Amino acid sequence: MPKFPIRVYIGTQYKTIANAGAFRWLCSAYKYIQAAGGIVINEQDEVLMILRNGKWDFAKGKVEEGEALTDAALREVQEETGISAQIANDSPYSTFHCYDTYGENMIKETFWFLMSANSEQPLTPQKEENIEKVEWVPVHKVGELLQDSYGTLNEVWQHYAQIL
Repeated sequence: MPKFPIRVYIGTQYKTIANAGAFRWLCSAYKYIQAAGGIVINEQDEVLMILRNGKWDFAKGKVEEGEALTDAALREVQEETGISAQIANDSPYSTFHCYDTYGENMIKETFWFLMSANSEQPLTPQKEENIEKVEWVPVHKVGELLQDSYGTLNEVWQHYAQIL
């Protein structure tokens, strides 16, 4: 159960969920799933980003049954970008968003881990996941690239930008 209050991105705006009862009610209308990913920083203070379906994003994906969140985050970064990363902080920041997929309402909690990786590793976009590009982006340009992306990505970036 998350720590309340939480903000849930629904459509193009946030709703605040104040307590466990409200969260259970929301989950009764949506299928709850977990995802994990990473904000990956290299030795040159660049951030690993992917371009998926024309929007800039961070590597992330669904947690498999029985998989630890940290393992899922590392696996997804490797699958989507081709690099091996290390968890730099095992206290993830989580975001919530609701969406419809094939007629099923979903609420996804994504656990974002701060990670580090060597920039000399080859970057390989996972084409099967519609990832067009993988790039190391200077920290000062990340916010600009996220302006036309998803609201939860701006939220997670604002959280980690304060730390970096």
